Amino acid sequence: MRIQVVKLNGKKLTFWDCMLRWVFRLIDISISSGAVAVISIIASKRMQRLGDMAAGTTVIKLEKAVTLKQISEFEAPEEYQVVFQQAALLSDKDIKIIKDVLREVHKNNNYALLAPLTKKIKEVTGIETSMIPLEFVETILKDHSHLANN
Repeated sequence: MRIQVVKLNGKKLTFWDCMLRWVFRLIDISISSGAVAVISIIASKRMQRLGDMAAGTTVIKLEKAVTLKQISEFEAPEEYQVVFQQAALLSDKDIKIIKDVLREVHKNNNYALLAPLTKKIKEVTGIETSMIPLEFVETILKDHSHLANN
């Protein structure tokens, strides 16, 4: 489910933290059929059940792992000719955001997302072009991939 229990203070979870959560689970879930847990999750600012409040823990959702397919999705062939050298100015974090937005565009056919993305890429890189936004973004990804790998 890609979730994890963590301490609120950032320290490592101990056996006693787990034990305390488990003991309170009897009240939160077993005895009250989950009603106490639901009420405490709704009422607490960190969406914690009683066991989490007592142990100083919370449950977090972990980000999805990046697959090799996602990384290589915009790799250019070795003989590829770079169009925008400035693509090298983009960080890995920038590229991840660009890929995420582009996936969202394709998934929902929401091409309106490309205008602000293109504007931001141009601001960061200083690129001036009249290329259509979708072609521009895909070219930037190929250029960055090629420059990073060669």
